[in-house]
Amino acid sequence: MSKTTDVGSKTAANRILTTLYLLIVVGFVVWFVAGHLPQAKGLLTKLTVTAGMAVLGLSFCYFTMSALVWSKLQRFFQAGNLHISQWLYVFMVGYLGRYIPGKVPMVIGRWLSLQPFGYRRGAVFAAAGYDLFFGLVGMIIAGAGFAIFIDTIRSEYQWILGLLVLLTTVIVVYTPRTFVWVLNVIAKTNGNLLMPAKATSGFLACYIAMSVSYGCVFYVFCKAATDSSSVTASVAIASVCLSSVLGMVSLFAPSGLGVREGALVYLLGTWAHLDTTHAVLLSFSYRIVLVVAEFIFFLFVFAWHKLHRR
Repeated sequence: MSKTTDVGSKTAANRILTTLYLLIVVGFVVWFVAGHLPQAKGLLTKLTVTAGMAVLGLSFCYFTMSALVWSKLQRFFQAGNLHISQWLYVFMVGYLGRYIPGKVPMVIGRWLSLQPFGYRRGAVFAAAGYDLFFGLVGMIIAGAGFAIFIDTIRSEYQWILGLLVLLTTVIVVYTPRTFVWVLNVIAKTNGNLLMPAKATSGFLACYIAMSVSYGCVFYVFCKAATDSSSVTASVAIASVCLSSVLGMVSLFAPSGLGVREGALVYLLGTWAHLDTTHAVLLSFSYRIVLVVAEFIFFLFVFAWHKLHRR
């Protein structure tokens, strides 16, 4: 009884702290925009309908690609024959679960959605663990790889650092003993969950491609929202991927909100030499566009899922 009470109290405290954190982030954005209205209006006027539709379209392509790769990963641990609308629906349920503190709600959302189709808890948790793992690794490799080619800070130290990051990441991927142990603890599964090298390479290539496509969405947004030529493809992809890594590991921030934007502001200022005002407006407006795209895509998938069930 006492353990249940302690867990309940801890959950309630986490919710309160998360709510306060979100209020602080939202308050900061409102205060900042109010103090820089001319710049904010200038950014909005640059975003034409055509540019907005292009960003939304590319975002939908990214969501679809992510869902298909994740469904293949899920079928690696347990075979299934769901309709594509069902896979997309389950994926988006978990994807929107990122806005709840921690990564567990995302996993629980997918498990509850897949449970009626006969999927085991261990298989869902294992796939979710590898999904997070490959997601982080893909973002790191894509971010570090493109950072090497940023002309504005090209130096021998940058090349050495980038290569060290890539080499370390590859070594971790192909010797994930600790990761397998963590998966066994979380998923409560028996046996070895270590993927064969061939499967690991295939999935890793897919997640790197997804990370690059995610960076391309940000690049198109930057081209539409700013006249600065310093935001090159390398800068945009490296900045958004590496900042997303920090957002993914920040369990206290729902979907890395605030953390990712703060890192993105710093990287855009360092690599693209954008002033703080421009970088802040760019990073938070991009977050708003992505949130809108996520919910529009979810509504479309939800409607398709319901129609298929009839």
